[in-house]
Amino acid sequence: QEHQELPFEQVVEQANPVRSLSYGPLFQVMFAWQNNESAEFDFDGLRAGFLSAPHLVSKFDLTLNLHEAGERIVGGVEYASALFDRETVERYVGYLRETLRGMVANPEASVARLSLLDATEYARIVDVWNRTDRDFGPWRPVHAQFETFAATAPDALAIACGDDEATYAQANAAANRLAHWLRARGVAPEILVGLCVRRSVSAIEAVLGIMKSGGAYVPVDPTYPDARIADMLGDARPHLVLIDRASRTAVERALTHKGIDAPVFEIDAERVEWAGASSENVPFDSIGLQAEHPAYVIYTSGSTGTPKGVMIEHRGLVNYTLDAIRWFELTGKDVVLQQNSLNFDLSIEEILPPLLCGACLMPSSQLFGVGMGLGPGYSGQLTLVHLTAAHWHMLVN
Repeated sequence: QEHQELPFEQVVEQANPVRSLSYGPLFQVMFAWQNNESAEFDFDGLRAGFLSAPHLVSKFDLTLNLHEAGERIVGGVEYASALFDRETVERYVGYLRETLRGMVANPEASVARLSLLDATEYARIVDVWNRTDRDFGPWRPVHAQFETFAATAPDALAIACGDDEATYAQANAAANRLAHWLRARGVAPEILVGLCVRRSVSAIEAVLGIMKSGGAYVPVDPTYPDARIADMLGDARPHLVLIDRASRTAVERALTHKGIDAPVFEIDAERVEWAGASSENVPFDSIGLQAEHPAYVIYTSGSTGTPKGVMIEHRGLVNYTLDAIRWFELTGKDVVLQQNSLNFDLSIEEILPPLLCGACLMPSSQLFGVGMGLGPGYSGQLTLVHLTAAHWHMLVN
């Protein structure tokens, strides 16, 4: 207000902001209080009045103009139609009106405590839109629900990775043998098992087997630098580590560096160790597995500091997996790509929903040129691929 006589163009010139044709140079939203006194014209023999010329183009993204008219405050909103719908602006006006009502009703209240929403919109947002509860029936972990489908359709193709395939019955039996073997080595609820393997049928069976044993798997991407692998294993301190041949050196070096006395087992070359274990299911209630026990511990990217392990409980994993099946409308005819690293939580969204509804899971680092030769009942093509927005952007460019 002290410098209101200064022309706006000079302000822009002095500020010298980065200019763009898409928006105003200094601000995009303006409140204008029109309090200039109206001039009166009195000519002898001539009648004069004001002519209002409506704006056809908005000067700014959003402008609120108000002025006094007798005992009332009146005005209007001018907006860029390329950015806002009329319904959106009307809703904004409603927020302002509701705020003013709150100020009149309780003049002593701080602005932060005033509600923007009227009773109808509040009920819609809080009650109607928030009705997300689902009846999933009695709690059962995801691997127990996988067992149910394996018993229902044992010959359906569960996992296909190149020439390596496993039916639901085969995958369930392999996971069970690993689970019994892990149980014999002390794995139980809240015990962490490291998993440093590349995408494969065995990797998926290992994920299921660790959860069946009651333990929680800790994924370690074998392509990570040695220092990062060492930091993750040093922080998690797993009971034992399952690896593949390519990751043995990095894992053993990391464990030695951190002074961790955890045995290392290669899931393919040394699976003969658990080949003779029972292929029967491990009842989750018999080992004391509860909904609040961890299913896996995944480490953050570390972009804001040191990577941190995040524990995911079985309860949330079940709810999310079942809801993902509903959202993606997955069926037993689908073929789902498992393309993301196990260290990325999007891999869970790839792995578990298809295995709980009879679809075929395809571990592969490729996006295209996979999904052929899956046998009768399948289209031979991928039907579902999960990618982040940034990943899609890379593909289309």
